[in-house]
Amino acid sequence: MTKHLNISQLLMALFLVLFLNPINSQKRIFNYSDGPYVFFEGDTTQIYWMKKGKLELATYIDSIVQREDAPQINDQPVDFYFDLVQRDIPLDHQVEYNDIPKVAAISDIHGQYDIMFDLLSSNGIIDDEGNWHFGDGHLVITGDIFDRGDKVLEIVWFLIDLERQAKAAGGKVHTLIGNHEWMVLSSDVRYIHKKYRYVSALFKKQYNLLFGHDSFIGNWLRSKPIYVKINGTGFVHGGISEELFDYTNMEDLNTIYYEEVLSQDTLKNSALADFLTNTESPLWFRGYAYEGEYDERRTKKLLKKMNADRIVVGHTSMPNIFSINNNRIIFIDSSIKLGKGGEMLIVKGNKFYSCDTEGNQKRL
Repeated sequence: MTKHLNISQLLMALFLVLFLNPINSQKRIFNYSDGPYVFFEGDTTQIYWMKKGKLELATYIDSIVQREDAPQINDQPVDFYFDLVQRDIPLDHQVEYNDIPKVAAISDIHGQYDIMFDLLSSNGIIDDEGNWHFGDGHLVITGDIFDRGDKVLEIVWFLIDLERQAKAAGGKVHTLIGNHEWMVLSSDVRYIHKKYRYVSALFKKQYNLLFGHDSFIGNWLRSKPIYVKINGTGFVHGGISEELFDYTNMEDLNTIYYEEVLSQDTLKNSALADFLTNTESPLWFRGYAYEGEYDERRTKKLLKKMNADRIVVGHTSMPNIFSINNNRIIFIDSSIKLGKGGEMLIVKGNKFYSCDTEGNQKRL
């Protein structure tokens, strides 16, 4: 008698063939390219990258790699990946900037390199080839370039090169730390794209160790601030809660966060470290988004403590950029992470505009 498989048995058999077959799995891994990952070991610089699933390595007997000497990572030109890669990256902890002629901000990119590029190019921050076009203006990335999407390193290396170009033009790129950067550095990998699980497996390392203290990107991330104030407007990933002022002030916030959190291999056992990583901390706070929590009176009181005119935040996903309390709190996480589009903020004097990927600008 012939034994017939039922539907569930057939589906299980199909799953085993498609997903657990070693040959098929290998083919799927080969679709991924990624990198570069740069590490320092003694007097050498080691550059790894993944090309169609294969891990490759270039070693340099120096801590500096010239752009023209760097390997090509993917099949298409990736000229922006390298200029100078150096071990010692200065801490970028300056809090306040004034008399900046133009300011733009984008938040929660989450590996969506193409949407980020379209927003920046359509609104005059970069040209069509990705070069800085914002002159002496300042661009703020309010955290969360990591996790969810599959083009995280493309964003990282793009921003590293854009920082160099902006500085040469008299402008600046501020890349702020978000909660997802901290999650990756602290080995919370719940939200990484499956591509980066393959990368971690190829390296035979936990994913967070790809951004350790011996890595260029890890040191670059750890050098970044969590808060900046430009022309009286504060920028932070989550928000500033009143509880913050029980622990520190705005002027020392970046330095304290570095000393208590970012520079540590193991989080300090202290009330300050606990606060800086809990839901009331600048990276995680969502209080402004709760209806009725922050009326105009409470907002003014908070901003007075901050010595700021307004605050711009990401972290809490919204359909579009919008503001409350007469533009005193502006939400700019426009759900770019979904991969369908998004918006960025442009500030012109005392006027604020939400701008889309087509270059359309709407005043808040």
